[in-house]
Amino acid sequence: MTPPAVTGFLVGSAATASLGFTHAFVLTAVLLLAAGVLSMVFINQQRDRARLGLAG
Repeated sequence: MTPPAVTGFLVGSAATASLGFTHAFVLTAVLLLAAGVLSMVFINQQRDRARLGLAG
């Protein structure tokens, strides 16, 4: 339940509501981008296929 509180904080502390929502969307985009990059770095498809017995 933290994301709504963070969004509310960003909207409430900004000069305008529009600017607050912009900050919230930018923060969400940065977090999603970071998760995508970490997934590309740490997910090893070949190892996972072998572990699940799907190789071949």
